[in-house]
Amino acid sequence: MRLSLRFPGSPLRCGRPRTGPPGADRSVSGGAGRRRAAAGPGRSRRGRRERVRGRPAGSRQLDGAARAGAPALLARVLQRFRGATTVAELAELIPHLTVELGYDRALLSWVRHGRWIPCAARTRSDPGEAVAIVAAGRTPAYRRIHDLLEDEVVRTCSTILVRDVQSNPRVHAQLLAATRWRSYVAAPLVLRDQVVGLLHVDRNTETGVMDEFDRDLFTLLAAGLAPPWSGSRR
Repeated sequence: MRLSLRFPGSPLRCGRPRTGPPGADRSVSGGAGRRRAAAGPGRSRRGRRERVRGRPAGSRQLDGAARAGAPALLARVLQRFRGATTVAELAELIPHLTVELGYDRALLSWVRHGRWIPCAARTRSDPGEAVAIVAAGRTPAYRRIHDLLEDEVVRTCSTILVRDVQSNPRVHAQLLAATRWRSYVAAPLVLRDQVVGLLHVDRNTETGVMDEFDRDLFTLLAAGLAPPWSGSRR
């Protein structure tokens, strides 16, 4: 008999639905991002084009070579998740397999009673750094999500891309100090329209930063994790 899936605490039900397609821009910046939003869509699109044009040509070619294989790699990673039978196994696998997609660091957290509870992290370079990231995320203990950018992730069940991290007052200050984030993606782990966890990822190994491609990739990853969540047991 398959047991019902139970997570620590009470998950939060998603609020308003996504208002655009999966690829819709959900980027979050500091003051510059707010000014772009106020200026209207035309200026926002020009800003995105300028950011793309400003990247070195060699970097764009490197991106293309690495990203062409991303769908197949994502499919293989999702297949490995389906081998997990318990929540504990998934919690161990998610950060580990996330970095195998081509990222330096990943942090898995639970969402409990509106609070953010880091669970496990994985880094490519230093296991001690992963321990430090989880510890920083737990300071202060059970940080409320409402005051942070991740509130949008919980309310809308959508993945966000955060730029200008250093200047954004709604970034988790203790995690920022431990990670020195430049940009990151935060994706919801959703079960039956309820957010049960968060996945934070930063530093694409090819580009050193995160962009719309990374956000969309983790939107797909989060959606692909729904069957393993629903089929696992505590």
